[in-house]
Amino acid sequence: MIDGTAEIDTRGRGRLQPDRTMEQVPERRQKMSRLNERLAKGGFRFTPQRERVYSVLLKRRDHPTAEEVFIRAKQAMPEISRATVYNCLEALVQCGTDEHSN
Repeated sequence: MIDGTAEIDTRGRGRLQPDRTMEQVPERRQKMSRLNERLAKGGFRFTPQRERVYSVLLKRRDHPTAEEVFIRAKQAMPEISRATVYNCLEALVQCGTDEHSN
């Protein structure tokens, strides 16, 4: 922590991120655990790409298009492709974790 208010991004980009409260970390773990359960029930694996797309959807409670989700996901995961994002969104819809983005 730096001055108790931020932590250094471990991906080496040197950006500062706001410090998470004690409640946010367990809440995120619970959401990811529920996502994992729903994906498994739907016959899908829990992958870093699906986690990233789901995190993008959780971060801002707006109604992004699939293209907006792709752009946001690519910021944190540059190697993710547009097709992967569309497939992740489709898997999330099929598992009942999210409404379909256009």
